[in-house]
Amino acid sequence: MTRNENPALGLKAAVRLCLDEEVAAFDCIDTAGIKVSRRTAVRILRAIRAPRSTFARRFGRAAACFLIALSLLFAAAMCIEPIRASILNAVLTWYEECVAVRFVAPAEDTPTSICEVILPDAPEGWESEEISSNRGLAFFLFRSPKGQCLSFQQMITDDTPVWLDNTDCTVQEIFLNNRYGAQLFTYTDGRYSIIWENRYTFLLTGKDIDLDVLLRMAESVNAKVGKISTKK
Repeated sequence: MTRNENPALGLKAAVRLCLDEEVAAFDCIDTAGIKVSRRTAVRILRAIRAPRSTFARRFGRAAACFLIALSLLFAAAMCIEPIRASILNAVLTWYEECVAVRFVAPAEDTPTSICEVILPDAPEGWESEEISSNRGLAFFLFRSPKGQCLSFQQMITDDTPVWLDNTDCTVQEIFLNNRYGAQLFTYTDGRYSIIWENRYTFLLTGKDIDLDVLLRMAESVNAKVGKISTKK
């Protein structure tokens, strides 16, 4: 084969040749001297015509029950607003070096401006610093006594996407407080980003910080949002 030929065609021809040789080997077997008794022939015909085995029937029933139960659980989950929102309304659009995350929140429960800044509960000894705060965005930094740093953003939920780096990362759907869907970005350089929607859009980002610390901080935000919603 020359370099100008398609290597896929050559591979396909080689595979076909090997299969032809295998089939030819079976064709060469002389079956003239093989005799099958009438009793054996009847058993073979019965096995071919017999219905599915008990195991196959039971397996089929179990598979059908599993699919029905899965459908019912999914339908029940879709009735819960936070889970339904996290499944249906988290839209991720991937680009070459970034990913756009956009939430489509229920219009009747979405503030059009930040009425109250909801800060997470940081571990003991951590200090917070306000970077900016306006009607559409609250941006804070948190620093630990060891010099670790993480950022926290509270944003109004609208059609404006949140842009995140997608270099060397994996994205996983998680649940905060066992209720609220969130997107967890895990980077190979030790960074984590958690983005979720609960009346507002929240983003926590940290590097070389225990993931459990970020998760607890995110869940503390949801607890405070729940209290605000109850008051209203």
